[in-house]
Amino acid sequence: MSYNTNKPENALGRAKELVALNKVDSALYLLHEVLVARKYKTWSLTYERVCLYYLTLCVEGGRFREMKDGLHQYRNMTQIAAPGSLMKVCKELVVMAKGKIRVKKTKGDKEGEQVDLDEGASPESVLMSTMTTTYSASVLERRDLLPHLKFLWESYRCVLDIIRTSTKLEGLYHEFAGMAFEFCVEYGKKTEFRRLCDLLRNHLMHFYKFGSTAEDCAQNAKKLIGWEGWSQTSIERHLETRFVQLEVASKLEQYSEGFRTVEDIYGIMMLDKRPPKAKLMATYFSRLSKVFWVSGNFLFNAYAVFKHYTLTRDYNKNLGEEERKEMQGEVVLAGLSIGWKGEGEGDKERNIRMATLLGFNSSPSRKAFLGEIKDSVEPDTKKSILLSVQPAIRELYGILEGNEDPLIIIQQAKPLLDSIAQHKVYGKYEPAIRNVLLNKFLKLLSKVYHAITVKGLLELVEPLDINRGDMENIVYTASKAGLLEAKIDHKGGCIRFGEQDVESEGIRRQLSNLTKSLAGIVDDIRERDLEGEKEEREIFFAKIKYGMEEENKAALERFALIEERKLEAERVKQEEKKKKAEEMKIREEEKKKEREAKIARDAKMKERAKQIKIIDEMENTRKKNLLAKLGKNVDDYEVEDLKKLDADALSKEHNEKVLKKKTDAEQKLKEHAKRLDYTVRACRTEEQELLKVIKSESDKKEKEEWESNQAERRRLQKAKWEKDKALKEIFSQLHVFEFMDSFQERIMEQRRKEYDEAVKAAEEEALTAAKEAKLERARARRDDEIRKEREEEQRKLREEQERKIALEQERIREKERKEQEERDSWNAVGRSGKLTEGGGGGAYKPPMRAVGGGGDGG
Repeated sequence: MSYNTNKPENALGRAKELVALNKVDSALYLLHEVLVARKYKTWSLTYERVCLYYLTLCVEGGRFREMKDGLHQYRNMTQIAAPGSLMKVCKELVVMAKGKIRVKKTKGDKEGEQVDLDEGASPESVLMSTMTTTYSASVLERRDLLPHLKFLWESYRCVLDIIRTSTKLEGLYHEFAGMAFEFCVEYGKKTEFRRLCDLLRNHLMHFYKFGSTAEDCAQNAKKLIGWEGWSQTSIERHLETRFVQLEVASKLEQYSEGFRTVEDIYGIMMLDKRPPKAKLMATYFSRLSKVFWVSGNFLFNAYAVFKHYTLTRDYNKNLGEEERKEMQGEVVLAGLSIGWKGEGEGDKERNIRMATLLGFNSSPSRKAFLGEIKDSVEPDTKKSILLSVQPAIRELYGILEGNEDPLIIIQQAKPLLDSIAQHKVYGKYEPAIRNVLLNKFLKLLSKVYHAITVKGLLELVEPLDINRGDMENIVYTASKAGLLEAKIDHKGGCIRFGEQDVESEGIRRQLSNLTKSLAGIVDDIRERDLEGEKEEREIFFAKIKYGMEEENKAALERFALIEERKLEAERVKQEEKKKKAEEMKIREEEKKKEREAKIARDAKMKERAKQIKIIDEMENTRKKNLLAKLGKNVDDYEVEDLKKLDADALSKEHNEKVLKKKTDAEQKLKEHAKRLDYTVRACRTEEQELLKVIKSESDKKEKEEWESNQAERRRLQKAKWEKDKALKEIFSQLHVFEFMDSFQERIMEQRRKEYDEAVKAAEEEALTAAKEAKLERARARRDDEIRKEREEEQRKLREEQERKIALEQERIREKERKEQEERDSWNAVGRSGKLTEGGGGGAYKPPMRAVGGGGDGG
């Protein structure tokens, strides 16, 4: 039974029949042709069933390319006519793709996390698979899981790309984006997460470029089909999706993507002239603080926590006093966690840009942040945050920002750190604040001591329970960060701080403080003799005044000598540094050449091994084909057995077998032809008599039928003739034929008159048109003559003007020439007068020229 398979209902039934016959490719092709066909393009519910069955076959076979094409075709059909159907189909696709994932991800499956779903199997995994024939259970599960994961990943990408421009499906778009983020978190797909972020970012850029305003949407309607422009709901949905993206970036430790997401959020916020809701922004900064904390950027974490507190305080009018104090304490502790160098400030431009995006201080630093929270005033209590926090936190702030005594700072801060560590909210800040405390402790030690033993240092930090290895690591980190200059002397068992000049500011202040302290101690021990002290002071100042000039001169000489030695030491140091740099460069170049040579050798060896392997595989394949053609079981032969076989011998044996088979077939064919010839000849001899009898009977029967048919035909023709004759006689009696002739003559006469009138009217019209054409030609000739006369007059006038201008120019040149000759003659006369009257006392004065003279005056 043949029927039109282009109709969707017919095609669906035929596709199910093909699937039952295990012809899935033909069924997919048929359904795809239905979705692409233009004849039946009006959407109906049958198309939805066709698309769902098509996607079911794609999911079962893992055919994501066919899935993409079919879904795009269905989108073109339903995006405007039936968006609800498109939503249903997309949801069913994702549900079916999820249902195919039968294996749960195990905790220790680190290899599965590193598989790139877009790249497929890596060369290393393929190479390892050729080296073993046994696989673990996890490898087999992963091999079964990977294709379904890849199909689900492609389904998410395809659906997001298809429904991105439809405002009616905007909620579904963000729902699928959240599901894709959950997929990346569940299976640890960091590469896929980065690609998903790029995909969403490209969609956002597309909206920025073509659909920022209503006018842009109208102009780019073909590029953004279904997009109705930005609304408050759209902006909030995009912000919510980016908040989830920010949280996922923190979970997957993709901090670069997190910072780029912050830029996306800033761009979305700029779309709306109204400021975002305080509750929404508080949620944003809460999640942002977690990202900054996990990434180790304590500076921006503190700013985010502070912003979260101020926004929560503004929108949440029911915020309790205990909760408020807890949040205030978290703000202060977040600020105290910032390193002294402002960790995260390595790239200053990047920090300033990030601060601008987040609405923070334009120059973020620890000092600026602590100053900001110190100056901020609570609207209810009119007190700063520092005065509102718990006393323990306020005391810790005073120790870290005001205490300058390295010997007691650890003992004072230890109980406060313990109380913070036990708090459920503040506990996470304890390690960072401990690190800041130790850095300040080391910095204060470097001002007081030139060197300190490791044992003495460990005794000072004993309350913090830090071992020697951790302490050395802290010293190294602080020195590397530029907080202090320190070297660990393992031989001497001490730590030496940076070289400090005796006349430096720090040492000079330290010596003066020591002098004042000792003077106070001496005054307390013995009774003071004021008169004697006064005389001694006068004698002392007199000696100083007497020897001040010599001491000043000696100090200047000593300063010059010190500066000279410094310069010499710096020069030697620079030369050594330059020499070391040159040696290092030479060594690096040699190592680079060795690495390049090794890489080239390895590549050459790999290429050679690859070629040998390919040749061996091709030879083994050829041997297997020959063995299969010889009728032998290839599975019985191992690789070593195949190597022992001779391909040429197998080929020769195969050729001989083929030749023998061909010869046997030809012999059998000849014998069969001979037997067939004998059989046919015998059959024809026997059938001759039977054929004669059959022919005679057939001729007799055909003759009888012909005679019967002729008699019937003659009878019918005679009856028809008699009927027509009787009808003619009736018409003749009624004069029908005479009436027909007269009627025909009247009609023809009327048509001849109409024809003559039409011919006459056409001739008159043609004559009128000829007259009009003749007049038009005459007018054109007259206009041409007038135009030519005007052009001739203009030409003559132009030539006359040119002639007058030329005569005037000639006259002016002639006048100038005569004036020049006259000046030359006067100059000549003047020079001759000077020569004759050079001995006189007066200067020569040429005669005056006549005023108003032309060329012939004089």
